[in-house]
Amino acid sequence: MIQVLKGPVSINEQGATIAGFKLNNLNTENLSNGSLVELSGYNNSHSEFTVTYQQPLSNSAELELEGFITDLNTASYTFKLGDLTVQYQQADIDGALENNQFVEVEGRLEGNLLMAQEVDAEHNFTADDDLDTALFGTITFINNDTSLVTLNNQWQVSITDQTKFEDTTRATLTIGDTIEVDAIWQQANNWFLAHEIDLEKSHTSPNLSSNFSVSGFANYSNGNIIINGISLKITNRTVFEDGLTADTLSGEWLELEGLIDGQSYIVSEIERDNSNEPLELKGIVTVTESQQASLFGYISEDNSLASFTEQYVDLECQWVQDNIVRACKLDD
Repeated sequence: MIQVLKGPVSINEQGATIAGFKLNNLNTENLSNGSLVELSGYNNSHSEFTVTYQQPLSNSAELELEGFITDLNTASYTFKLGDLTVQYQQADIDGALENNQFVEVEGRLEGNLLMAQEVDAEHNFTADDDLDTALFGTITFINNDTSLVTLNNQWQVSITDQTKFEDTTRATLTIGDTIEVDAIWQQANNWFLAHEIDLEKSHTSPNLSSNFSVSGFANYSNGNIIINGISLKITNRTVFEDGLTADTLSGEWLELEGLIDGQSYIVSEIERDNSNEPLELKGIVTVTESQQASLFGYISEDNSLASFTEQYVDLECQWVQDNIVRACKLDD
C-alpha cells in the first residue's frame, strides 16, 4: 500500500526529511530547504521513508502529512512532526492527541506553521471491519512466536494456524523478506488478520538487530513504558494483548517486543508475562557509569552479562529481584 505525503522538506548537510521521516531516494537537484513537494513511497522503518515518486507543489496546495507527535502543547494547541510545528486549534480531531501517537494531518502552510484542518489520531488505516485487503511490503518486525509481524514498520499483521503460505513457511519468515498478504482488517485488534502470505523476495542477510524484547515490572507515563528506568515508546500502532490498556500497565509484569530505531525503543506488542519464567532479553548490552554490564537496566549479580558487552544478543536470564538477574546465556 503506497503512501502519499504532501508538505515542506527539510534539507541540510545530513540529508532530507519530511515530518520527521528521513527521506531515501529523494532527488534534491531542484529542491531547497522548505520546498513543498508531493511524495509517494513507503515507510521502511519508524523514521525513514523511501520515495518512489515526487513532484513539486504550489505554495497554496493543501498539505497531507503523517508522522509521530512530539512536543505536544495543549495550552498553545501545537505539536511537532519532526521539525514542523502544527497548529491544531481550529482542526477537526479524531482520537486523543498524545506524544508518540501516529497521526495524519491535513492543512495549509502559513509561514513556518502548518495550520491543521483535520487531525486523525485513531489509526492510519480507515476502513470497515472485515474488509478484504491486499498488503505488500518488507517485514520489519517478527515477535517471538511469529504470531505478529510488521510490514514497512507500519502495518501489524496477525498470523494464525489458519494462515496459508506460498513459497515460505511460518517458521522461515525472516526480517527483510518482501511479502504479499491477503488479509482482513480488524479495528478492535488494531491489525490485519492474514489469510495467506506469499513470499515475493527472500532476504538472505536480515537486520535482526533492529528488534528487541524485554520483560519486567512496568510503569506507564505520558506514552512511555518504563522498565528499570529505560523508556519504551507506545504508539497507536502498538498491539495490546491479554485485555491490557495504557491505564492498566503500571505495576504489571509485562513482556514488550518491538523495534530499535536509533536510540529509541518502539513497542509493537505488549502482553502479560510471568516473573517466575526465564527472562527473554533481546537487545544491546551496554556499560553503566559504574562499569557494570547492563541490558535494559538489568545487571547480573554473577557477571554473566559481562562477556556480551557492546553486543546485540538474544539472552535468557534468571530474575532475582528488582533489576538484578543471574545465569544469563544465549537463547538457543
